[in-house]
Amino acid sequence: MSKGFKITLIILLSLIAFLLTGILIYLIANGSTFNFHIGRGQSQTLIEERKIETIKDLSLNVNVVDITFKKSSEEAIKIELYSDNCKEYEIVDEDIIKVIFKEKDGFRFMRKAPRMIVTVPESYDKNISINGEVADIDMPSLDNANLTVDINVGDLDLGNLNKVNIDANTGDIKIKSVNDINAEINAGDIKIESVNNSIDLDVNAGDIKIQKIDIKENGKIKLDTGDVKISKVGDIYVDAKADLGSVKVQGDNRKSDITLSIRINLGDIKVG
Repeated sequence: MSKGFKITLIILLSLIAFLLTGILIYLIANGSTFNFHIGRGQSQTLIEERKIETIKDLSLNVNVVDITFKKSSEEAIKIELYSDNCKEYEIVDEDIIKVIFKEKDGFRFMRKAPRMIVTVPESYDKNISINGEVADIDMPSLDNANLTVDINVGDLDLGNLNKVNIDANTGDIKIKSVNDINAEINAGDIKIESVNNSIDLDVNAGDIKIQKIDIKENGKIKLDTGDVKISKVGDIYVDAKADLGSVKVQGDNRKSDITLSIRINLGDIKVG
């Protein structure tokens, strides 16, 4: 290794260290959070457990948390909160079950993420609303439930649901089956096994893969950068256009009264 290369490498590493230090100081000075969690908080302390006999809508307000939903044959809702660094938590049982669960602000490097476990009846058919900063969400099939998610960063792994509305900045979304899906994502991939009634997707960057679309009303998919792949469509017409990319559509019905509009700025479209 030459002397000149060593000097250049030292200067480059010093600049990177200086930049990272500056970002850290800025975040701390402005009361912002820096997240780098490990694991899913399995060893964390149970700080609250509540069992609610009356089945109601759920509203979860969090900042940083892993949320796991479970199903039970029991007609009750159980909420468990785990954290070793909780700033605020509250479970309010009113017209809607409201849960506030927030970790302390500050530097979170190598800190285990707090977690929430929500157990609902297998027949749960209410509304679930999740609002948070950083949240990974794991939810089994709740065929009749409606889910609304508004988060900054997080991955969603969902089973069968009735309606899903998502507004997220960054994260991947995986859904088994959904009747109605409406999602606005800045960056992330979307994978869905089947869409059965309506679809409205608006994604800035990411790939969209759907095994089957059989919508009963006009729908649209808008993507700036990425690919769209749909394996099978029902009795619908697919109107697909890509400004820069290839388009291949087969298996649709040009005479159908129902149209799926697909628009891409940069990327490929493949249907059928």
